[in-house]
Amino acid sequence: MKYSAHCFSILRKRLACVAVVAVAVAAVFLCSAFPASAEKAPGVTIGIVDMDMIMQNAAAAKHVREQIDKKRTEYQRSLQATEQKLTASQQDLIKQQEGMPEEAFREKQQGFHRQVMEAQRTTQTEQRQMDIAVERSLNELRQKTGEIVRVVARQRNIDVVLASHAVIIAASALDITDEVLARLNQEMKTLPVKW
Repeated sequence: MKYSAHCFSILRKRLACVAVVAVAVAAVFLCSAFPASAEKAPGVTIGIVDMDMIMQNAAAAKHVREQIDKKRTEYQRSLQATEQKLTASQQDLIKQQEGMPEEAFREKQQGFHRQVMEAQRTTQTEQRQMDIAVERSLNELRQKTGEIVRVVARQRNIDVVLASHAVIIAASALDITDEVLARLNQEMKTLPVKW
């Protein structure tokens, strides 16, 4: 029986996963078999923060979403107006076709196609600029949130802050999300998007 390279690749990946799990299990057993003394390994204080919840509920994030919605509405209106204009031009071109020489019609048709291509380029450019502006604002919000997380961690003597999505089980006392969110809302109530 012949095995393909793909089958061997899958088998290697599975064996690697099994090896990683085996090493992790062995490490857990070794750590529990030989507990470290308090003098050798000082305790590490851990904090947990839910960045998704902060990005959803922060006043500045809500302000960004409001601006995005407003800009999208304006963008949709502009897009509809352009589509209506192009549709009218197309219908006008179809009406003119019957009494027009073929060469003149072809020139008008090419002009219409240029209008369509220009409208598509403009639409793509506006969409790209909108995406960049939104991402820039969200990055600013993430950066500010990170600064506040560092301040809270320092004030609470927290050594390590983990993202909540990376934690399976933790005591609620470790969660600093509410404090970070409250400080963020205090320090950054709004966040103007720079279009």
